[in-house]
Amino acid sequence: MALTQISTQGIKDGTITGSDLATNIDLVDSQKIRIGTGIDFLIFHDASTNKNHIKSAVGGRNIQIGSQSYVAAEFVANNGQVQLLFNGNLKLATQSYGVTIQDNLVLFENDRIKLGDSADLQIYHNAGQSYIDASASGNTSPLSIRAYGNAKIDVNGGSETAINCISNGAVELYHNNSKKFETTSSGAFVTKELEIEGTAVNDFESGRIRFTENAHGFLGGYAHYDGNANVFYIGVHPTNDSTVGNDVNAIKINRESSNLNVELNYGGSKKFETTSGGAEIPDGSVLTVQTTSTSNGFLSFLDIGNVGYAWKFPDNNTVQFGTNHSSDKRLQLNNEDPSSHFHFSLADNGKMLFGASDDLQIYHDGSNSFAVNTGGQLLLRSTTGVQLGSPSGEPYVIGVENGQVELYHDNSKKFETTSDGITVLGGTGNDPILRIVNSTNATGNKAEIRLGPGSGLIGTQLICEAVEDFTSGANRSAKFTIQNRLNGTFENNLIISHTGQAIFGCFDNAGNHFRLFNSTTSNTGTMFVIDSSRNSTNGSYKLAQWGSTTAARFQVLDSGTVQNGNGVYQQISDETLKENIVDADSQWNDIKNIKIRKFNFKESVDPEKTTMIGVIAQEVELVSPNLVSSDISMQGGEEKEYKSFKQSILYMKAVKCLQEAMAKIEVLETEVAALKAG
Repeated sequence: MALTQISTQGIKDGTITGSDLATNIDLVDSQKIRIGTGIDFLIFHDASTNKNHIKSAVGGRNIQIGSQSYVAAEFVANNGQVQLLFNGNLKLATQSYGVTIQDNLVLFENDRIKLGDSADLQIYHNAGQSYIDASASGNTSPLSIRAYGNAKIDVNGGSETAINCISNGAVELYHNNSKKFETTSSGAFVTKELEIEGTAVNDFESGRIRFTENAHGFLGGYAHYDGNANVFYIGVHPTNDSTVGNDVNAIKINRESSNLNVELNYGGSKKFETTSGGAEIPDGSVLTVQTTSTSNGFLSFLDIGNVGYAWKFPDNNTVQFGTNHSSDKRLQLNNEDPSSHFHFSLADNGKMLFGASDDLQIYHDGSNSFAVNTGGQLLLRSTTGVQLGSPSGEPYVIGVENGQVELYHDNSKKFETTSDGITVLGGTGNDPILRIVNSTNATGNKAEIRLGPGSGLIGTQLICEAVEDFTSGANRSAKFTIQNRLNGTFENNLIISHTGQAIFGCFDNAGNHFRLFNSTTSNTGTMFVIDSSRNSTNGSYKLAQWGSTTAARFQVLDSGTVQNGNGVYQQISDETLKENIVDADSQWNDIKNIKIRKFNFKESVDPEKTTMIGVIAQEVELVSPNLVSSDISMQGGEEKEYKSFKQSILYMKAVKCLQEAMAKIEVLETEVAALKAG
């Protein structure tokens, strides 16, 4: 039989032959396979707990799993211990307190021993290095290494001590098995020299010795050697923080070959420096000669037989510069208002003279101020810009870097030069941005812009001409003309007429068309016309025509349909314009798989919601991607992608498919004719 069904009474004192056990032995829930004379071993499924069991039915008997020669695993009956063996030797065993391992625990590269609920502590080897990592899984708890006695870190196979932590005592640091540093009850002790080496990369990374007032900050003094610049600093840290960048250098000693120079600083800036010739005060620093409020401050510059001086008079807040220590003053600066800045004062018509021949003179004559240049050019130069403006700071003209010039009106920029030419800015309401006017608004009056090489015989001019007097009221009009000039004669190329106050656009004399002409005569030279209003007769938006006829040549209907006059759509197809000409591949599958759908456009596209037949671009794209193109359109201030269908290419595909079908029909016709003849 193919299947043996064992009953609830089971099988006792018998066997099942191979012919009886062809496929399965089926036992119902809780029925057991019992093995052994004393029914010592059981295999069954417990339906009440939904668990599968392999167990010993007699107490004190273990269960072993293995080969004929070796036991691989053993389950100890009296305590539930699990033992794993290799080659008959115990390697791992579960215990009441955990797991014991015999011999070695071997982990491969980056395999880890993980300790803690979140694997907070990990021990592993990776990329040639060994790690005890207490930062795993973002753990921020401290790592403690504890010993009852001393704790040591040895290197070189244990032959050299690196760190020795003595119980209730010092911490010792070693180099080449020789103690170099140890903590003491009073602080720390260094054997021989304490060397602080900087990185020679940047000032803030170099070595420092600090004398601090706060255990967790830098407040206090420091000594710092920058090995990269060969400079030694002495300074202070004025704030209670740990930001190295807030160090303020007070004394700076530079090592220049065998010579030394010393700098004195204030607020981190150099104020005094020794040199090979004496001492210098850097640019931007001030040498102050302080006196009492009633004494004159005097600074002398001595030479043989001559004296140069700077003299401060406290009674009138005046500083005088001169020679020979006399009343022969040369320059006088005064500060009449102590709350204001210092001033350089010259009386009316007193001049500042520059150049060997007094070529540049700057002065005020009592009414006007002058900057007079009599030799060469007068140049105003600045790295950031030059500004001409009012005393209040309102700009008139600004010249900025790269040669750009800006012109202003009422504190607003209106004109600027650029690398491409000029840009005109501003304009409000109906005012033009760039306005070129003449004196009156009378009929025939013109405002012109002329462009050309400069001879006056060749070029282009733009003319705004008053057709009627602009001062006459509502019935005013003008026209804008673009003319080209050759050999002194101007010819009209484009005329834009404007009639009425409420009309906006470009129109002909009738006020309802935009026309392109090839002659100056009315209509006979018309090449192209666009109708400005909707044609209610045929529902078209625009009309194109040629010559004097008013017949429509091309029009766009309300529905979006495009029409032309002769019903012909053409594309350039001359052989002389083409290359790489080969027969097209079969288009049969493309045409067969393109779905023709019935639909209507949404109201936003077609208010009439006319039922149409056609295709869906996304469906066509899955069959033949080259039939579909994508375009980006702005809708509600957002860019949206829309897909379009290339009907002209489909026509070519359909022609190719029709040719294939005709070829197949011709073959079938030949075969049918042969069958009929036979």
